Amino acid sequence: MTTVSKPKRGFLFWLKRIVTGFLIFILALIVTIFAGGALVRAQVKANYPPPGQLVDVGGYKLHIHCEGEGSPTVVVLAGSGVPSTYYWLIQSEAAKMTRVCVYDRAGYAWSEEGSGDLSPMGQVEDLEILLANAGIKAPYILAGHSYGGYVARLYAQAHPEAVAGLVMIDSAHEDQWTNYPQSIQDMAKQMYSGPNKPFNVFLMGFLRSLQTVLPVSDPMVEYFPSDVAETLTAVRKLHPLNIYTVKAEVSDMALGKSPRVLHLGDIPMIVITHGVPVELMGQSDEANAGFERVNLEMQTRLLSLSANVRQVFAEESNHDELPVKQADLVVEALNDLLSGSR
Repeated sequence: MTTVSKPKRGFLFWLKRIVTGFLIFILALIVTIFAGGALVRAQVKANYPPPGQLVDVGGYKLHIHCEGEGSPTVVVLAGSGVPSTYYWLIQSEAAKMTRVCVYDRAGYAWSEEGSGDLSPMGQVEDLEILLANAGIKAPYILAGHSYGGYVARLYAQAHPEAVAGLVMIDSAHEDQWTNYPQSIQDMAKQMYSGPNKPFNVFLMGFLRSLQTVLPVSDPMVEYFPSDVAETLTAVRKLHPLNIYTVKAEVSDMALGKSPRVLHLGDIPMIVITHGVPVELMGQSDEANAGFERVNLEMQTRLLSLSANVRQVFAEESNHDELPVKQADLVVEALNDLLSGSR
């Protein structure tokens, strides 16, 4: 009787089996992470409802939360990618003096992702509509952190009659990116310019979901009461790594195409400047030194925008820490402007 032996399974056979199994595992992992991210975001929305109101600004809704009573109303404009909860310390103290409103731009925290123009002037228009539709009347004192300071100046330039004062919380300047060392300019152009390619959209969606299911660490939470710290940690999961919202906001600035603020007349303005430099990862010591030099130079340029301006240094804080670690400086500046406007 003739026996037929089974063909030997060689290296290529096992390689194909291993590769196929690995690809199935990766696909299952991706599906699990996307599904897990969606589930966590749904849980955050259910467990951490917006403290304020959602206001339609023309096809999408923005979240705004006001506390306190009095006039002028203080409006806090957040830095790029930062939720309104981050400014809780400023709001809770300043609300003892007047009404204080914080809001989330499109794509952040409780606000919906915007379908309109998210450029700097688009943000000014959103703020105009938001304040009008929420019934929050002028005059305003605008307190803007980082990119929010730039939007505040654009708003004041467009509506000087509505603005009783400005507090620039280590504000961004429209010329900063084009003056940074070349390696930092190149990094910015790579991040904030160019089309949203399908792979990039997929990659950012994957990273967004991955960060949603992983723990979020923020060293600043230790400065907040436990319930506020918990909320701040949670709401960061609603729009984590939303690079396309950030890109829409600052791409013109990174490419040197930002609208300019020429002069704000005699609107009272207090410029609060960081005292601790920030070091960018992946940049040389020389580039980081140039980064800090330009940042301080841009702060000095802000002083020429108003005939009624002064500068304060937050010696203990870097750019990101300032609104939390030295919130008292911001509240003091707001108090000074309120006293002068009443």
